[in-house]
Amino acid sequence: MDALKVNQLSDPFRTQFGWHIVQVLERRDHDNTEELKKSRARDQIRQRKIEEETQTWLRQMRDEAFVEIRK
Repeated sequence: MDALKVNQLSDPFRTQFGWHIVQVLERRDHDNTEELKKSRARDQIRQRKIEEETQTWLRQMRDEAFVEIRK
C-alpha cells in the first residue's frame, strides 16, 4: 500500500484470507489515531465528571429533603 500512488491499483496478491487488490484513494497528512485517543480520553473524563456531579447533586437533594411520616 505504501508504495502505491493515489488512484493506483496494486497487482493481485494472496493472503491467508484469499485474493486481494488494493486501490489507494487518498492519503492522510496527519495521524488521526492520536487525535482519536485524546478525544476518547476527554470524553471519558467528561463522562466521569458528569457522573460525579450527578451523584453530588443527588446526595445534596437527599440531605435537604424533609420527609414527615405520620401514623
